[in-house]
Amino acid sequence: LKDIKHLYQNCTILGDKGDLSIDYQRDLFTYNQINKEVPMRKNQHGYNPQPYIFRK
Repeated sequence: LKDIKHLYQNCTILGDKGDLSIDYQRDLFTYNQINKEVPMRKNQHGYNPQPYIFRK
């Protein structure tokens, strides 16, 4: 992800359920407006299912 930070801007990247680092998500967004979409686990508080387009 450190390479992506310098190559892209104003985009959305997809992560997996194991990558829940909110600090790194904030860093990507503040550096180059990269939004990192990470699905929530079903047992997390405030669970919202990920949009269909990101699940495929």
